[in-house]
Amino acid sequence: MEPGSAAYRARFAVALIFLGVGVLTLWQAQELPFGTVSLIRAGFFPKVFGVLVVFLSFLVCGQLLRARFVRTVEAPSSSDSSSGEGPDESGDQAVDQTGSSHWAHVWLMSGVFFLYPALATLAGHVVAATATLAASGYLMGVRTLWKLGVMAISIALATTIIFGEWLAVPLPTPFWHGR
Repeated sequence: MEPGSAAYRARFAVALIFLGVGVLTLWQAQELPFGTVSLIRAGFFPKVFGVLVVFLSFLVCGQLLRARFVRTVEAPSSSDSSSGEGPDESGDQAVDQTGSSHWAHVWLMSGVFFLYPALATLAGHVVAATATLAASGYLMGVRTLWKLGVMAISIALATTIIFGEWLAVPLPTPFWHGR
């Protein structure tokens, strides 16, 4: 991925969006009590999530900036992919030079963040998590539907068991179950 390319700019924009989400999460959770691992309070998961998202965002931004400013000298190979066809050395598929498809990806992936809360209030955690994970996986390139379905359902059920059952964290329920 070339540092001036549309893919580079799109990845940097997504990293900055995630950084913003992490900072917003930490800001919103600042007044919540943290608790301990044995006695988890309301602020435990938002704060841990916020710290992880901020850390990973800084990590991605650092890698992208490093790729921009630190260039390794490599001899050109005979299978140079500068023709714009086929995958480049990072495994990414070549895209149009305008970058419009990457920005559409950025906005679609950002919209996935709003999918979970919208669905969770109506259909509950399992349905919302499954739909959100499936949409994220599809946008990230998983095109085999059975793999997408197995991944999304497995993670949704695992989070329900871990958080809802074992840790007794209340998860959103469908509106027809009552509140």
